[in-house]
Amino acid sequence: MLTKLLIKNYALIKELNISIDQNLTTITGETGAGKSILLGAIGLVLGQRADNSAISDQAEKCIIEATFDIKNLTLKVLFEEIEIDYHNECVIRREILPNGKSRSFINDTPANLNQLKQLGAQLIEVHTQNTGLLISNPDEQIHLLDDFGGYKSMIDDYKRAYTYFSTSTKNLNNLLVSQAQFIKEKEFIQFQFDEIYNFQPVENEETTIDEQITLLTQASNITQALGQANKQINETENSLIDQLNYLKNQIKPIAQLNSSISSVFERLETTIVELKDIGFEAENIAEKIEENPAALDNLNDRLLKMQNLFRKHQVESAAELLHLQNELEIKLQQSQNIDDEIISLKNEVKKAKENAFVLANKLTESRLNASKLLAEETKNILVNLAIPHAQIEFKVDTSNSELTPLGVDTVNILFSANLGKSPQLLSQVASGGEISRLNFTFRSLIAKNKNLPTLIYDEADTGISGEVASKMGAMMRQLGNLHQVISITHLPQVAAAGQNQWLVYKSVSENKTLSSVKKLDFNERITVLGQMLSGTNPTDSALNNAKELLSQYTL
Repeated sequence: MLTKLLIKNYALIKELNISIDQNLTTITGETGAGKSILLGAIGLVLGQRADNSAISDQAEKCIIEATFDIKNLTLKVLFEEIEIDYHNECVIRREILPNGKSRSFINDTPANLNQLKQLGAQLIEVHTQNTGLLISNPDEQIHLLDDFGGYKSMIDDYKRAYTYFSTSTKNLNNLLVSQAQFIKEKEFIQFQFDEIYNFQPVENEETTIDEQITLLTQASNITQALGQANKQINETENSLIDQLNYLKNQIKPIAQLNSSISSVFERLETTIVELKDIGFEAENIAEKIEENPAALDNLNDRLLKMQNLFRKHQVESAAELLHLQNELEIKLQQSQNIDDEIISLKNEVKKAKENAFVLANKLTESRLNASKLLAEETKNILVNLAIPHAQIEFKVDTSNSELTPLGVDTVNILFSANLGKSPQLLSQVASGGEISRLNFTFRSLIAKNKNLPTLIYDEADTGISGEVASKMGAMMRQLGNLHQVISITHLPQVAAAGQNQWLVYKSVSENKTLSSVKKLDFNERITVLGQMLSGTNPTDSALNNAKELLSQYTL
């Protein structure tokens, strides 16, 4: 529900700040007084494009701000989709700068025009003589039947089934794409895997090979150095061991004189043992190392192949090469399972489609039933709205092959306003006034089954008068008891039906023409209604007639 509207520096409006009540509010005023300006301002907060020509004073920015009570409209999911924080009170603000740029905000969060349009479509419906959702949005004709029929649980069941079918189909298609892509790549993946697997890399192998190559390259120097070391330690005359044994024998007689000398003696003994072991170990190493040109060539060849694999697969170690081999093996294993997954998913999609079609066909049956009843009730109301010979049909065409988010149906409204004329597509034969009254009639019929947004009717009563106008006014008031309705009208019978009445008028201030809006009290309504009945200076008869119009709703 629209609760407040703030307009600053827009067209002929300098500043306007009004609070709007629930129920039916009627807006009246002379032609050109500025009623269309109000609609233009509301259009901006609904996401319509703007330029700086709308700014009255080019030195200041233009501001349009609309406040809505949305706690009954179940819009939390939509707010999540457009990534805006949800509050029961929603404030949409639009600013147009003198340079032509504009800024938009939803609950003080910057928003783009698409977000405004998405949200605005759920907050306000504007119906004029030449536009209407029934004409501009084909899906709305299906929604109309569904809202009237009141089989929401059936629709929810279908939506869940369709979502499951759609998701399963998407997963299957993704898997088929993956399979097709893999078939193209499989030969190359297998080649890469075989190349690495046949090489049989070992973790840290590159380091080990480097060490082995170094040893074999220096084999002669190593054996010579280690052999010489062992000779000097153990084998030559006056070897290091002999010298140390001589020293040990010199110290031995005095080793027990005190602990310090004893410690020196023990350390000398330990050194002799350790030095002997060093010599023997050097001899063992030297014996194991020998010049082996064939082994060296093999190691160099393996290292070269390994480095080529590193470059080819963009890795830096044997460990990374093993990791890549594991990844390639996983891909090959997945390819073995993908056929089974596809078969399983195809069965899943088939069952999901069959289930969705069962529910869709139930929806079709319900829509056919609702279409007959809606057509009959619509014709009854149109009789009271000056279309006595109206013929209306809801043509439901059903597809046996294609599922959509709304089911398998396409709905077209066929209409004829004239006796003896066969119904044709509504978009081709209905006048603006007829479309307005049809929209109004449909909204009235579904009002009990759906939380409607704020409904704004811009001269939906065009082409009617007298008793028919009174009936439309009464119907608008009844609709306003369920949902907020704002009606811009030139008919006193409709204007009188509002729980509230606003007057749009022009005035001159500081050599400027300005448009203003005023909420009328009871006596002011009598005067304005009298003027609508008889002119600027209403007669006593017109004023009495105005009182009678108001008394229908105030007694």
